[in-house]
Order: sequence, then C-alpha cells, then structure tokens
Amino acid sequence: MRIEGTNKNDMNGGFKVFVEGKLLNPKKSWKMHNHSPNGFSWGYGGSGPAQLALALIIYGAEALYIPIMEAVAYYQNLKWEFVAMLPKGGFNVEFDLLGWIKNRLSQKAIN
Repeated sequence: MRIEGTNKNDMNGGFKVFVEGKLLNPKKSWKMHNHSPNGFSWGYGGSGPAQLALALIIYGAEALYIPIMEAVAYYQNLKWEFVAMLPKGGFNVEFDLLGWIKNRLSQKAIN
C-alpha cells in the first residue's frame, strides 16, 4: 500500500501522513496510547514515530478485520523496522503493511 508523509504540519503540530491517499488521523491511536500529543513523525525511534506506528497498526488491523489488540502488540516492532527507517523529510513509499501484520501474527501462532 502507498504510504506518504509530508513535512507539512497538521492542526496538532505533527506531520501529515496519508495511506492510500487518505489522511491518517492520530485520534484512534491517541485513545489507545498517547505517545505524542503533537502527532506523527518518522526517521528516528521517538514518540512521534511510535504514534505513527500505532496508528498504522490500527489501520491495518481494521483493514484485515482482526482484533486491534492482537496487532497492537507489534507496533513497537513496526516503529523500529519501518517508521524509524523512513527519511526525515517527506516520503512516498510502497509498503506491504497488511502483509507485515499477517506475518507477525502467523509467527506468534507458530511460537
């Protein structure tokens, strides 16, 4: 899926992120865990990237129709493996988020 991050701030002071062309809202992820009141960022391993990883996991779990709490256990992994590796400026990448989540859940089932 196409994931794009812009260096333009949203109304909360974080950066805007789009998934398949739709603006990713941090509100659902804030309800679960408020790492970053300012919203999303990327390119390092801090609170803004953790908020983005959590929001992406929630988005993916909903798209896969799986319980969010099953997928949320892996958002810190997603932060380090994907979000922290993104360039600090804007980005526009193709990333198989749903496949990544399925892979993590299948590894859990094996163990």
